[in-house]
Order: sequence, then C-alpha cells, then structure tokens
Amino acid sequence: MNIFHSVSSFTLTCLLLSVANPSLAATFTRFATGLNNARGLTFGPDGELYVAIAGTGGGPTSPNSIPSPNVPGLDLYLGNTGAISKVSADGTVTPVVTGLSSLALADGSNAVGPQDIAFDASGTPYILYGSVADPAQRDRTLNALAGSPYSENDVLGTSELGSLYQANFQTGQLTQLADLARYELQNNPTGGDIDSNPNSLAIDGDTIYITDSGANNLFAYSRRENQLQLNTTFDPEIVALDSLKFPQGLGPPPAAPNDPTQAPETEDPLFPLQYVPTGVAVGADGNLYVAEFGGFPFPDGRSEITQIDGNGQQTTFADGLIQLTDIAFAPSGKAYATVLATESLALGGDRGKVVEIGTDGKVTTILDGNQVDGVELLVNLTVATDGLVYVAGRGNGPESTIFQIDPDGDAVDIPEPNSASGVLILGLLGGVSFGVKSARKRLLERGEGISL
Repeated sequence: MNIFHSVSSFTLTCLLLSVANPSLAATFTRFATGLNNARGLTFGPDGELYVAIAGTGGGPTSPNSIPSPNVPGLDLYLGNTGAISKVSADGTVTPVVTGLSSLALADGSNAVGPQDIAFDASGTPYILYGSVADPAQRDRTLNALAGSPYSENDVLGTSELGSLYQANFQTGQLTQLADLARYELQNNPTGGDIDSNPNSLAIDGDTIYITDSGANNLFAYSRRENQLQLNTTFDPEIVALDSLKFPQGLGPPPAAPNDPTQAPETEDPLFPLQYVPTGVAVGADGNLYVAEFGGFPFPDGRSEITQIDGNGQQTTFADGLIQLTDIAFAPSGKAYATVLATESLALGGDRGKVVEIGTDGKVTTILDGNQVDGVELLVNLTVATDGLVYVAGRGNGPESTIFQIDPDGDAVDIPEPNSASGVLILGLLGGVSFGVKSARKRLLERGEGISL
C-alpha cells in the first residue's frame, strides 16, 4: 500500500458565511491517502490513529458473490481485503490486522467489511463489521433460519458480516461477541422488511453502543453479561409527500386506480421519512448522541443529532442538517459531525462538510467541500486529545483520504481536484440502507396509503 503524506504549502482561508450554518476558518491538511474504503477511526492506547478498512472485496474472479441488493445488475464479490491499519503522526500507514472479510462491487466500490473500531479503557480493541441488506444472504445458517428464501448460489457463505468482535492485535484473532444481523433476522424490532447494516460503535464503561443503519436501531452490548439488548428504535417520521423535493425521474409514480395499496390521487399522500442512525458517541454528560442520516430523498434540513439520556428520553441536540454520517466529541465538550454530501445523493451530491456543534447545539461549518476541492463523501471522524479532528473522506473506493483539521487554524491545504464519480455515490447508498419499504408496509397495514 502506497501512502503519501501531504506536505503541500498551498493555503486558502474559508470565510464563507451562511445564515443557518456560519463558517469558521480552519487548518486543513491531507493526512494520509490511498486507503481502500476507509471507514471508522479512533486513537489507540499507543496514541496512534487506527482505521477500519472495509477493503475492496474479492474482485470478479472471486468464487463467492451475490447480486447487489442496492445496485441492480451488478454483483458483490467476497474477498479478504478488509483490514485494520494505524496511521502514525507523519502519515505513515501500517497494517495491524489484514485478511479480513470484505464484500464489494467488481471495481472495489460499495464495500462492506470492517466498519468501525474502538478501544475500551484497558486498551482492548473492538471491531464492528457492516452487513449487506437481508441477513439471510450472509450464510447458509441464516438462510435456513429464514426459510431458505435464497438459492445456494445467492448466499455468501461467510458468518463475519454484521457482527461485533473483540480483537487481539498480537495474534490477529477476532472473537465474535454479538451477531446483529442474526438479531435482526430473528427479531426485526421495527417490523417490515428485514435489513441490517451495523455502522458505528461507542464504548461507555462495560457497555458498547452500536447503531444498525439498516435496521434503524441502537443496541447496547453488555460486556459483563455478554448480552446484546435493543436500546432504541428509530421509527420514521410521516410527512406530506409535497413537502419533499424528489429528483427528476425518481419521484413517486401516480397512484394506480386499480391498486388497493396505492392512495387515490385525491388523497394527500404521505411519505415515511426514515431517520437512519449512523454515528454514535458518548458525551461528557454521559448521554448518548446519535447522528441521523435521514431517508430518501435525503432532503436538506431533515438530518439531525438526537440526545438520548439514561432513561431513554430522546431530545433533539442539533438539527437543520443533511446526510450526517458520524459524530465525535472533543475534550472541550464541543461536538463535531461529518456531512457525507451537502446536496442530496439522489441529486448527485458528493461535496462533504464538517461542522462544529457547541454545547448549546449551535452549528458552525469548519470545512466545506463546496469551497475546497477534494472534500468529498465524508464518512467518519474522531477527535484527538489535542483537539485536532481527523476525518475519513472519499470514503467509497481505493483512494480514501484521511484529513486533519485544526478548528482553530486559519489556513486550508488544498488537495488535488478529483470529484467522485456517480458509481461511488451509489456505493455509499449501498453501504447504508435507506429503504422505505418497512415503513411503507406498516402504513399500509394501518390503512394509510403511500403513493410510491
């Protein structure tokens, strides 16, 4: 793996202002490049930055593949290109654990594999694997548990995806602690279609909190009791269809007069806008904070961060955002969050943004990809003890980049212009499930028609 640490001296000061999200100047540096689908990142007990690498799958020669549930007509190929790597202060990347399961399209995009990493207070690492839509496609055991809806050729034959692991970096061994994909298949807490894609984890004492973006759930795994429990479900918000802007060609079709599942054209149609929990973090106040991406068509202003207290009470901490993918706290108590793209993915957006959130929920932009080339598809972030923010960007392909941001700086280092292609955007749509089928089914069962 060739990693280049940026030493460019080009500078640009970000001074753009907006009414909703004012901007601050920040020092921005390309810290490391060339990673294969970089995802979650955190600092280890040795002070170095650790990154979950989702890999590039196994390529079209892999004997194990399944049809992609998110990109029609293409297959996902299983390989062992997933990894955990660490990045030193000079940007040097060193593999720590390699040969981990990875699933991706033939070009290496739309990757599913190691999704996040965290360390407990004793320095023990934990790794979270993403998954792919219906858990029954993962292995024969889950397919049989589901009643064998898939043929043998459409089942991967690996049990690693969709699970939480404890890792031993000395031996490279992973020990499965919780199988979230199996939990979704057996319990399906939100009802409707079965879908699982674990996305983020945060550790608080003996408890590991996990978001499942496919299932729209937040889980709590107790290390002491070795038990996975459902913490929170995120039910969709039912909104008027005319309040959402659909991209041309992707809007809902007219109601079918002879289809009893469709609302009559004279009715005010409703739409289940999903919250889709992505990032999770524990604040200094002990509360949980969950970043929510929002569902199709990913309208601006409908993505938010929810605070969950010890009693399970949910309160909006910050709102008016779009396509949030992660949240992390600095020692100062300020929160930082990544915006995958500032324009709806359905409209072709790819320019990301990093925002700072004060303790009062005030949102300030510290880096805007619309003003700085190369800040695209931001997927995860973490904050060092010195307050520097590290962001995984260009997060769906072999050219993933880790950016370093000094929120108090005054200059921006400009990477070479290189806009992400549409296939990368489709890949990230596949990496997190944004479907509305589950919500639609529940509405239909209640007799509320959805014209979709």
